[in-house]
Amino acid sequence: LAPGRLAARRRAIGEETVRRVAAAMARDGAVGVRRLLHLASLDNVMASVFGVGLGELGAGAVSELEEMVGQGYELRGTFNWGDHLPLLRLLDVHGVRRKSRALASRVKVFVSKIIEEHQTRRDAKYGGCDGDGDFVDALLGLEGEERLEEEDMVAVLWVSTLI
Repeated sequence: LAPGRLAARRRAIGEETVRRVAAAMARDGAVGVRRLLHLASLDNVMASVFGVGLGELGAGAVSELEEMVGQGYELRGTFNWGDHLPLLRLLDVHGVRRKSRALASRVKVFVSKIIEEHQTRRDAKYGGCDGDGDFVDALLGLEGEERLEEEDMVAVLWVSTLI
């Protein structure tokens, strides 16, 4: 979360975006700006929150992450009668609860893997202490009453990606 590290990451994302623009122009003669901005934004969030850029995830994981983020935004904007009429909440008319539970289980697996990788790296390199980390490392460094359980960390980290 150091300012210099974040600035360097933003520079790298800008350079990657320029490369993507050049590749799209060479390939298609046009650029899908919305997609490029989406990828740059997602890369920034992943790097600052999880300490992992999109380039480090691999194509399959990037696709899965994009799909989960898209579903999260879609569910946040879905009108749900159950929010206004409590009796309809049990019926789940729009399938919001069902879709949310399915998404939550996918997110838990994805984010838990990143937390586990961070914990393993911290234990091996620093004996549990990392002074130059990302948001995951900051959460892992909490002690005593402030310490979060993994499920709470997953929730905090996932919400951080959607803000």
